[in-house]
Amino acid sequence: MFAVARHAAVDLAHVLGTPPRQLSDRLPAHALGQVRSELERIGLRPDRSRAADEELIELRASYEPYVAALASRLMMPLPSWHAVSRNPDNWQTDHQITGEAAAPLKAAVHPIPSRDTGIETDRARWH
Repeated sequence: MFAVARHAAVDLAHVLGTPPRQLSDRLPAHALGQVRSELERIGLRPDRSRAADEELIELRASYEPYVAALASRLMMPLPSWHAVSRNPDNWQTDHQITGEAAAPLKAAVHPIPSRDTGIETDRARWH
């Protein structure tokens, strides 16, 4: 799935004529620690090894310059790596979205119990 998303970002940047852009580190060590802590709070066990850090840096370097270029071209800032707001999205509070049209959206964020810990997780936040 990662390769498909990366490929889409690269292709879209190319089609829009936006060359890759270097950007400052969006996930410095302290922020990565926060993301890992958030994952652990919901029952996940992220790898905290140096090898995992290096792999993440490599993966990010393969797509972030393209999404940075797209963000600039489309005037859409890149989101934070961790949840900034716990407020519901507009579609979650819009009373016009009801019935069958709302079912897939609601199912995507319905809290589900973790099998290992019993802690409820929010699928949409981490997918």
